[in-house]
Amino acid sequence: MWLDFVWVYEGEYVSGILPSGAIFSPKATEPSPSDGATDVAQGVVLGWNPGLTAATRELYVGESFEAVDAATVPTASGLDVNSFDLGRLDLGQTVFWRVDEVNASPDRTVHKGDVWSFEVEPYAIRLASDAMTVTASSVDSGTTTPGCTINGSGLDRPNEKSALHSNEIAYVMWMSASGDPHPWLIYEFDLIQRLDQMLIWNSNHPFEAVIGCGIKDVDIQVSLDGINWISKFQTADGPPMTQGSGVGPIEAQTIDMGLVAARYVKIKILDNWSSLRQQVAVAEVQFYALPMQAQEPTPQSGSVETSPNAVVSWRAGRHTAQHIVYIGTELDAVAEGSAPSVTAQTNSLDTTSLDLHLGQTYYWRVDEVNEAETSTVWTGPVWRFKTPTAISVDDFERYNNFSPNRPFQTWLDGFGHSADEFFPVAYGGNGTGAGVGHDIWSLTSEHRNGDLMEEDITMKGSAQSMPFHYSNRLTTASAETTVNVADLLCGQDWSRHGIQILTLDFRADSVSEALDTTLSFTAGGDAGWFSQTAVSYDGSDAAQSRDISDYQESVMQTTVSGEGTVSFYWKISAEKWEKLEFYIDGSRQGRLRGEVTESWVPAAYTITDPGPHTLEWRYAKGSAWSGFEDCAWVDKLEWDGEGQPATMPGNTGQLYVKVNGVRVDYPGHVADIRWTKWKIDLTSLGVDLQNVTTLAIGIDGDDAEGTLYFDNFRLEPGE
Repeated sequence: MWLDFVWVYEGEYVSGILPSGAIFSPKATEPSPSDGATDVAQGVVLGWNPGLTAATRELYVGESFEAVDAATVPTASGLDVNSFDLGRLDLGQTVFWRVDEVNASPDRTVHKGDVWSFEVEPYAIRLASDAMTVTASSVDSGTTTPGCTINGSGLDRPNEKSALHSNEIAYVMWMSASGDPHPWLIYEFDLIQRLDQMLIWNSNHPFEAVIGCGIKDVDIQVSLDGINWISKFQTADGPPMTQGSGVGPIEAQTIDMGLVAARYVKIKILDNWSSLRQQVAVAEVQFYALPMQAQEPTPQSGSVETSPNAVVSWRAGRHTAQHIVYIGTELDAVAEGSAPSVTAQTNSLDTTSLDLHLGQTYYWRVDEVNEAETSTVWTGPVWRFKTPTAISVDDFERYNNFSPNRPFQTWLDGFGHSADEFFPVAYGGNGTGAGVGHDIWSLTSEHRNGDLMEEDITMKGSAQSMPFHYSNRLTTASAETTVNVADLLCGQDWSRHGIQILTLDFRADSVSEALDTTLSFTAGGDAGWFSQTAVSYDGSDAAQSRDISDYQESVMQTTVSGEGTVSFYWKISAEKWEKLEFYIDGSRQGRLRGEVTESWVPAAYTITDPGPHTLEWRYAKGSAWSGFEDCAWVDKLEWDGEGQPATMPGNTGQLYVKVNGVRVDYPGHVADIRWTKWKIDLTSLGVDLQNVTTLAIGIDGDDAEGTLYFDNFRLEPGE
């Protein structure tokens, strides 16, 4: 018997639904390029998501769907990877391909794949209208501007050379002013282009046969600087431009530009088709050019949170031999080519060596170079990305209840961990009173069978934080957890990218402080309560019930002595069948029901009997519906009788951090239940920041004990 491919996840079972992102298929899926893709680079590498049961695969490539679908002789056989380099493909060709996934022995079952296809980039591409501007010698009206010649209006298929232009009057075109003796149109491209063809759709006004405004004789000129012009096409050397019929759609007239390098194209209009009217008109103009410049940057221009160690890449220009990459924080310097540059032999660059700084906007451009071409350098567009304001040391999101991702397997504490398949050697602990993660094993723990990580007490935008329980009563005078920096994702060189500051976000959890009382509290039921600042009566903080499942209870309780009055404010956000109840010595004294008590409600109860008394708040959850937070709060607790401890309970001791063994003390108190950002100046420690090996966090002080929660340790630049 065999058992394979088992998913375990929480929630009600829904037939046919798999965990998010899971695809259970023995066949190849998710092709790259995607099925039906166009304009695919000549040097594309095929990729796909392999079948879950396959050990190898067979690849079939051909020129038609039918041939590939029926093929039995593979292009590549026995592949143990899910990618294949086809080499340099022909421009404009359509490629059909199929991947058959093959199981391992003994069954060797073949799972025939679907036939996919893609089109390789064409010989020349149409220049987008937003990559050029157009001006004219004159304009007849505000609706016949030169921009009308590049906006695609009137074309039935604007992206195809065979497009037809309508003769409907609603589709406007450019028209010169009456009496303009020397009409012209000038098209300026963002960058120098190697022009292959120019397509012109002449005036196709319904009355064109009568008014004759369409262009007849032209001199088409090109220029690199907009000053010096060279004639490229003249009707004087051949037939005139074709006049639009005006009675139906018309085709474009194609002009061969001979792969000339130009940034400007001028249509110098010498005559129209009228013997009476001086005005001229043009419906649409398009340009096709070889893609000589770098394009399609990764990261995309405008990206944020780009790693300072990112590998930037781009789609290489046609016929490129090498690439010159300019990168810097000054836009003008990059645009002018005076910024620092790096020469790359491939269409990618690892920026690690450039030591990019955090929190900066970087501009970059790629010039494509081929000394064998007439125009040796093709200047690329300027792109930009922004680096993050910080590098994460640990955001604590990757930890869970399962090895090797238990938090105490990375952040080593006083309890240690056992050996398993991921950690062949057990760790016996560091001998201190530190415990990383909640106690989910002890029978008396409020977190029994729960999560090692804390999911209620977190920073905004964070899913979980790391609990740090400490007690110096029975061990040494310090409780400490240490991490090997090599086990984190931040790297060990903290001297780069302008890093100067280590920030640690932490807070305590004191229900007593949240309730503004000196009474001590314990948890009960299925979960306890915790302190938080998001919802409170007085705008400060309050105690909140923990997240529980249907038909469970979240309980907090305390003990007082003798006679007195207890008062507090409470509220609930839940369905009407859920309730928040208050008990004295097991006898219910008050109740709030969901829906009815969304606002804070004052409560006061008097105890007249002597002796000890137990005060208890119970939030009971029913079945979950939407629209409520499914929790309860208590705030501003007062007790005027006896039985309070002499000092406020809460975290005690001195918090410290060690970087490579060098200690820094926290200049504050560790009992604050608000998230606190501790900033440590790394440059003042005198340690080798190029090789940070260990990071430790601890609490010292005789009899110190408590709980802290850590979230978002980061490296930041100086202020």
